[in-house]
Amino acid sequence: MFDLPLGFGYALAQNTRAKDYFMSKGEQEQKEMIRRAQQLRSDAEMLRYVEGLARRNDPARTEMP
Repeated sequence: MFDLPLGFGYALAQNTRAKDYFMSKGEQEQKEMIRRAQQLRSDAEMLRYVEGLARRNDPARTEMP
């Protein structure tokens, strides 16, 4: 395993869906997510990024008639 940027690790700890999405990916994909997180310049950007990861972990929803 590799070190997470502090803000990214904290944001993942606060968002279970995003953490589960991150942990479900392979090493290369995780490294890419970390690289992206390192480029973010504010807490607000980090929160938006992590919320986006959480949305990727939502199962496809189908509406019932």
